Amino acid sequence: MNDPAATPPPYGDGPPQVPQGPPTGVPPAPGQWGAPPPPTPPAPGQWGAPPPPTPPAPGQWGAPPPPTPPAPGQWGAPPAPGQHTFDPQPYGQTPAVPYVPGGGARWDDRLESRIAEPGIRIGAKVIDTIFIVILQFIVSFIAAMVFVSSGSSGFASDGGLMFGQNLALTVTVAIVGLVIDAVYNVVLVAAFGGQPGKLLLGLRIVTTDGAKVDAGIAFRRWSPMLLVLALSAIPLVSILGGLARLVLVVANLVMIFADDRRRDVFDHVGGTYVIATR
Repeated sequence: MNDPAATPPPYGDGPPQVPQGPPTGVPPAPGQWGAPPPPTPPAPGQWGAPPPPTPPAPGQWGAPPPPTPPAPGQWGAPPAPGQHTFDPQPYGQTPAVPYVPGGGARWDDRLESRIAEPGIRIGAKVIDTIFIVILQFIVSFIAAMVFVSSGSSGFASDGGLMFGQNLALTVTVAIVGLVIDAVYNVVLVAAFGGQPGKLLLGLRIVTTDGAKVDAGIAFRRWSPMLLVLALSAIPLVSILGGLARLVLVVANLVMIFADDRRRDVFDHVGGTYVIATR
């Protein structure tokens, strides 16, 4: 028979166990119970903090590679000699977006917020129409006086002008009007970027990439009016010229309101846009 005193007590019985600390006089090791907390290192910039690491100089081992410049023709590359560029603001100063001739027309997104609204375009057209009518009236009057002084029957018996019955006077006035219109809409546009009405209201005619319009584009843009004026100069079909002019005016009005970029017939033919510069 087993002796009960020799049997160890079951788990949980007996006196509580007291954790044994380090021997008397021996400090606890770091991380043990009773050990002091480790010292806090100084923050960067405080006294005693180690200096920050010095980055390697360009070309040394570990330095990042230098940025690769964009290839010619890519976005961000400087324009090559002869490239057209876009003038952000104001018109005529150093442009910022390169455009490679022959690469096809492209739309510059920065033009989107500067498209001229229909109201200001109509105002510019009214000013231009007044200027042209005054010029053509002055030139026509001078031409009629020249014909009268030369003995030509430029006037009817009641004193009224008879442009339809005097072929020479009619053709002369029509040709002079054609020249005035060409100078107004081709020469001035190529030289200054717009007709006087547009320039007075702060508008400019530009290509799809924002470049200045040259003489070829200005002439192509004006070509629909050239056809109208040519019809008007022929006495037998001059009424067709008047009808064609009316159709052109109505079409332009409809298009500057309906087109999302306010382009009229002239803009579509010439590949141009009218933008506001102020």
